[in-house]
Amino acid sequence: MKSNGAPTYNFAVVIDDMLMKISHIIRGEDHISNTFKQILIYEALGAEVPKFGHLGMILAPDRSKLSKRHGATAVSEFVEKGYLTEALLNFVALLGWSPSDGVEIKTLDEIAQDFRINDVSSSNSIFEYDKLNWMNGQYIKKMDIKELTQKAKPYLTKYDLSELTEEQLEKVISATREPITILSDLTNDVAYFFGKDIEYEEGVKETNIDTEQAQNILKYFDSKLDEYDFDNEEKLHEQLAEFRTYFKEQFGIKPKVTMWTIRAALTGRTHGADMGVILEVLGKDKVKYRIEKAIK
Repeated sequence: MKSNGAPTYNFAVVIDDMLMKISHIIRGEDHISNTFKQILIYEALGAEVPKFGHLGMILAPDRSKLSKRHGATAVSEFVEKGYLTEALLNFVALLGWSPSDGVEIKTLDEIAQDFRINDVSSSNSIFEYDKLNWMNGQYIKKMDIKELTQKAKPYLTKYDLSELTEEQLEKVISATREPITILSDLTNDVAYFFGKDIEYEEGVKETNIDTEQAQNILKYFDSKLDEYDFDNEEKLHEQLAEFRTYFKEQFGIKPKVTMWTIRAALTGRTHGADMGVILEVLGKDKVKYRIEKAIK
């Protein structure tokens, strides 16, 4: 509806409120200026005027108005990036409000039971992405591995998931979820579990594979592979421990240096999932292929 060419926005809003029998309207302080017009419309229509409340704005970290340039602003965009709905709800609930017990990680039901409108701050809130990432990471760590694996699959479409059984994929997700903050991080973090070949991170090959010491480690490791039990993660850990001990006692090489070399040859990185899980999931043939390819 229009009057003199101008949209009668306030009138339409009031009609909607009346039809839905809204008793309280709580919104951002940027709507304070149009509140008195809506009250007049309510009174003119003989309708009961709702109770109005206005909250501080949610601002970007630089205290400017939150916008696209600060990152995703629609809920769907956050979900697409790999934020969990539960974590988003938890985070947004804490913008301008604090739980009575000081515990920040809460379910929606727990938040609803504890929430009191009088406890909401009148000051503007800051949308801190670091805190959102931390909170989302906490939810990822605590989520049931089967549920997490299903949620992770949309971020792994670039890989042939048929290479792994469902049990193996769950092992991969479980072994790589600890450091991630959003599900899309998994796209990169699980890369070395798929395919035959790997890509080396910058400087890894020169530092951890091409040296004389590294080559000796790789050759000896290759000679021991037939003895390894690739179907038993616990046994693999024992055999890796024996391997590290051998190089420490015979050549004085620190265990972490020995493992960096093996890890680099198998994953192209010096950090990542547990080595026992890597060996078990990759299997003997793929491990042997990558080790021998790394040997000059």
